[in-house]
Amino acid sequence: MPVPEELLSLVRQFDERRDTISAGYFSEARLRRSFVEPMLRILGWDIDNRQGLPEDEREVILSDSPSYTGTLKAPDYCFRIDGIPKFYLEAKKPSADIKHGIRPAYQLRRFAWSANLLFSIFTDFEEFSVYDCRIRPHKDDRASRARVLYLKYDQYPERWQDIASLFSKYVLRLSSFEDHLEPKQKKHGTIEVGESLSGDYEHWRDQLAHNIAVKNKGLSHREQSAAARRIVKRIIFLKICEDRGIEPFGQLRNLLEGGDINSRLGELCGQVLERNKSCLPNFGMENDMSAHDVIIEDILLNHVIESLYYPESPYEFSVMPDEVIGRILAHSTVT
Repeated sequence: MPVPEELLSLVRQFDERRDTISAGYFSEARLRRSFVEPMLRILGWDIDNRQGLPEDEREVILSDSPSYTGTLKAPDYCFRIDGIPKFYLEAKKPSADIKHGIRPAYQLRRFAWSANLLFSIFTDFEEFSVYDCRIRPHKDDRASRARVLYLKYDQYPERWQDIASLFSKYVLRLSSFEDHLEPKQKKHGTIEVGESLSGDYEHWRDQLAHNIAVKNKGLSHREQSAAARRIVKRIIFLKICEDRGIEPFGQLRNLLEGGDINSRLGELCGQVLERNKSCLPNFGMENDMSAHDVIIEDILLNHVIESLYYPESPYEFSVMPDEVIGRILAHSTVT
């Protein structure tokens, strides 16, 4: 694939203005308009929606405001083919440390992994990092964790084939990221978000069930297991409602400020169900709030709830596919 003249010109312009840019005279917004977005246009993306598509059908979705999850902001750009997200791009100001920045790399990977995306980009144009987002992120990961490509701007021409083969709109229309991956191998550390959440769900259920068995001798094994499943289901359900802006952010965590968390958890879940009847069927949440009143140590519920909040949690439910959420909640249904 020949290197586009537009890219060569863009690299020359950046090189000529690099001292000015690095000195802080360029804002992040200006850098995006002057260099990042032109590069994306070269890759074929309709950044400006010149096709005039409705907002929910745009090829490129821009995020300029925090998500519902506290102060975290969704990645700057989401690139889609026929409405299906393919990758995120997070653009940073020129002074950003793309190569070593732990927190921004974790935030990008967290969103992309939760959305079941395979790759995503972290760049300030001077540096260009590509992450394999099949690998579960952890808040203490080094910035190099799961990074599969790192380039400086002057390498773009010689590595253009590598960039375009992954992120060109025209290539993605004809193929997919999977075509570039090992067909019969699963890279060490990769795990789908649904599989990971299901594993965490079972771990939390086992912990609660053991404690319920100790504290509630009168319950049968089936009742103990059912109670544990229902409690974990409520916690995940309420966190989904927060992340998606259905309910105020942090109200689940606020339960930790008082005692008897399980009782108040049930009350809150019932209130949320009542307030949001019209949208809850999409989550597969049944009205099973009249569960056994069980005694359970608050410290265990505290652990599970905290595990679902940033930065401890790798999960971002605001972008997690509905089918993944549906499988988890259906799996945890208590009959």
